[in-house]
Amino acid sequence: MELTPIPQDVAFATTTQKLPDVILGLGKQQAAKYVSEMYQDPEFSDGVIKPTQKTTIVIISRFIDFLRKKDSTKFK
Repeated sequence: MELTPIPQDVAFATTTQKLPDVILGLGKQQAAKYVSEMYQDPEFSDGVIKPTQKTTIVIISRFIDFLRKKDSTKFK
């Protein structure tokens, strides 16, 4: 399967609940945990938008960047 790169000039986003549908292999609880961590990280908090108390929108390209950072620092 070939992955199509996400265009940098367009913000593709989804809700936290739908994130596992976008990134296969990611569970709902795991997605919620990662989005919470991302929101608290000053470097990546711009990728999480909370327009209401119950709605959280995640910019997918920033979420992938956050996961890459977690991957690169997991054994340090």
